[in-house]
Amino acid sequence: MGDNSLNLDSRLGFRDGLPKTLVRTGLVSLAGKGAGFLVPIFAAAWFGAGSDTDAFFLAYAVVLFGVGIWGTGLETVAISQVARWLSEPRVNVDQELAWARRWVLGSAAAGIVVLAAVHLLVILPTVSAHVSWRTSVFSLGILFPMFFAAASNSLLTGGLAAAGHFSLASGSQALRGIGALVGAALVRGPLGVLSLALGYTLGEWARWLLLSSYWRYLRRRAARPLHPVDPEVVRGLRRAALVAAGPQMAAFALVGVAPLAERWVSGGIGAGAVTYLDYGARLYAVPSSLFDASVAGVLQSYWAGQYYRGTPHAVTHSVRRIVLLALLIATTVAAVAWFERQFLVSLALHRGAFTLADAQVVAVVFGVLMLGFPTGMAALVLERAYMAAQSTRVLLAVAVVKLVVRVSAAIIGGSLFGLIGVAIAQPVTTLADLALLGLFWRRSHQARATAS
Repeated sequence: MGDNSLNLDSRLGFRDGLPKTLVRTGLVSLAGKGAGFLVPIFAAAWFGAGSDTDAFFLAYAVVLFGVGIWGTGLETVAISQVARWLSEPRVNVDQELAWARRWVLGSAAAGIVVLAAVHLLVILPTVSAHVSWRTSVFSLGILFPMFFAAASNSLLTGGLAAAGHFSLASGSQALRGIGALVGAALVRGPLGVLSLALGYTLGEWARWLLLSSYWRYLRRRAARPLHPVDPEVVRGLRRAALVAAGPQMAAFALVGVAPLAERWVSGGIGAGAVTYLDYGARLYAVPSSLFDASVAGVLQSYWAGQYYRGTPHAVTHSVRRIVLLALLIATTVAAVAWFERQFLVSLALHRGAFTLADAQVVAVVFGVLMLGFPTGMAALVLERAYMAAQSTRVLLAVAVVKLVVRVSAAIIGGSLFGLIGVAIAQPVTTLADLALLGLFWRRSHQARATAS
């Protein structure tokens, strides 16, 4: 029997209006990611920068590449698909999520094998002069179980966002960072930087326990089923889910190759280069958290709900306003961060094993990355409009262009200017990303206007 009574309160997340929901979810996300922001502060003081930290961050980049596909990428698929399932009384949402989980974990297992082979056979042999093989291999083995937890969590957070329950999905992100901090605090003596890997993995599994328990609680509150399941409808929706998921997750895979390639290039520059780039990227992630999986997920859920309620014209006007607002806010944030980059980096990282010279290099990298922050955040918001409308083929085409631009810029920039040249690749790519997405969105809007 179909039981979508969760849909009765599925839009509760928007009962106070979209602006308040965005602000509330953004603040919750900041609080949830607070522990994650503390990780590089303590990691820098405890472990500094060198071949061991480079090895860990390189392995972590490989795992995050997979998490970007089966975690973040899958969550964006789940938001739209669960919103669709919730709007259809002839399907059982729990059964569909169970079907999706089997598909996801099977493909994730295959992905782990491929990623391990690439790391061991391609990446490490080319940077072995500056990276500890032992640390990198052990880090990879400890982090891989986190990959499965993140894949399962993406279905749960996507489902909760589609149902209008944003706070726990955003706030629970703290558990991964808390796990890393606790792990490093307790066992960094015997394990060294590997204690971060162990903590990340245990924290992500703790998040899975919390999210799965909360989802079961919501489903127990649901009323008795009222509608029979229609097998034809179920098969059709599953086919549609796979058709939409393929290009969307492929796009995330292409986008995720670029940061991994940048760290690969950095690994050949010298000891500490991967760590410097990673710390710069982590500081960049602090303001970007206002826009990414939390606020962007709210917008996607809101726009997807409008599409499936048959009001696509309202989405067009909403998207234009919010993208411009995101660009304005992000420009202000970027200006403040750029002018205060030396102070911010010194405040966050310059202590313990992380020297003043290390902090100065990270400050330059952080400043370069922030140049692309306004266009990057506006493009991120616009991407979610495409996902809500299930225009995933456009995202795949744009992702191909982004990959070529960013990897080419990183390789050429790295050969000419070293680590700073690698960092320049990101702002160049975000500008191209926003330009392409805006062009295609405008053309699609004009086409819909002509058709109507």
